[in-house]
Amino acid sequence: MTDSAVNSPEPTCSVVAAGEAPPGPARDRASASFIAVFILALFGSYVAIITPSVVSLALKIQQIDPDGKVGSLSLVLSVGALCAVIANPLFGKLSDRTTSRFGMRRPWMLVGLAGGGAGLALVAGATGTGMVLVGWCVAQTFFNALLAPLVAILPDQIPPRQRGVVGGLMGICYPVGLILGTWIAQRMAASAPRAMILAPMAVAVVTVLLLCVRLKDRRLAKEDQEPWNLREFLRTFWFDPRRNPDFGWAVLSILLVSTAIMTFVTYQVYYLSDHLHIDEDRLPSLTFVLTLVVNGTSAATAVVSGWLADRYHRRRFFLVCAGLLAVAGFVVLITTRSLPGMFAGATVLGLGMGFFYSGHYTLPASVLPSEQDAAKDMGVVNIAVTLPSSLVPLYAPTLLALGGNDGGYPALFASGIVLALLGIPAVRRIRGVA
Repeated sequence: MTDSAVNSPEPTCSVVAAGEAPPGPARDRASASFIAVFILALFGSYVAIITPSVVSLALKIQQIDPDGKVGSLSLVLSVGALCAVIANPLFGKLSDRTTSRFGMRRPWMLVGLAGGGAGLALVAGATGTGMVLVGWCVAQTFFNALLAPLVAILPDQIPPRQRGVVGGLMGICYPVGLILGTWIAQRMAASAPRAMILAPMAVAVVTVLLLCVRLKDRRLAKEDQEPWNLREFLRTFWFDPRRNPDFGWAVLSILLVSTAIMTFVTYQVYYLSDHLHIDEDRLPSLTFVLTLVVNGTSAATAVVSGWLADRYHRRRFFLVCAGLLAVAGFVVLITTRSLPGMFAGATVLGLGMGFFYSGHYTLPASVLPSEQDAAKDMGVVNIAVTLPSSLVPLYAPTLLALGGNDGGYPALFASGIVLALLGIPAVRRIRGVA
């Protein structure tokens, strides 16, 4: 399906934003002010949810269970990511069929914001791994209730000709949000460990509420609401790749490359401590520097590659580059054992992440199976992005055990190379977009 088909000016159901024209050719451009507010809301959401998953949870669990930290972190991240996998398309589908006078997306964004904050509060006050697990599952469930309708604003409100640039800006939300969140974490890790987890939430509250005020949300007429039954519920978690092969290959390629990237991102704290033997008191500050290098590089790359994708109408090319650069970065990480070498490999990996972030939403948004199920289908895309947080911790402990007390990070990063290489031919199978 082409970009123009995704945003038809004559939608088959009554789902247009109150007070404005429907997305697509009838509306040539989204305003710069709306794009800015949208990007800020996504940025704030990532600050709140990604900071714990990459930094704060690892430090929290290391304080609670220093001897069993790898297994405990793997358990918490795996179960939490499973909750995300279920919640994202489910709440996306609920958003697609919401007939509230406040719109289709806004109510679920507010519900997700409130529930996600409650989950982080449980994590912050936890005194054991079990309580961390419960809190993180609540946080993952409700933050994905926020993210599913939030990401659906891309096909809802952004015309095809602007999606490369906006997708690039969406791409930098993750790395820049992680930089800010890691800075907060390393500043508060010792003096205010609870604030280390809760402070990023304040950024999400301000930015998401601002978008809720600014958004002219789509509305669905009650007579156009699809029936809700068991079949429709199960269809929430599935699409037919035979009927929509381009979308299927896009989702598979994103899953593979994202999993490759997460082999480094998930265990970067323990890589520093166990493989490079960095002292515990230096971990928060050095993790911040590493995050700044990797994600600063990826943020700059995402913006540039997003602009180039719009300029030259090439979306697949940049995801292929992401896979190749990820391979190169992992090769450097495997063959080095020093901080300078680690930063060199991480920088190359950051370049690949930037190419990935610029296209991981815009590429599948260009080949959506249906405009009417935009939030649900973008929820499937989010599964491909978030599922690696669950998959990697399932097999990583086995690979890490290969290295004994010294850590088996070369084996773990070798798995990242294999996954990135598999993602490249999947991208090339997409035919409906250049």
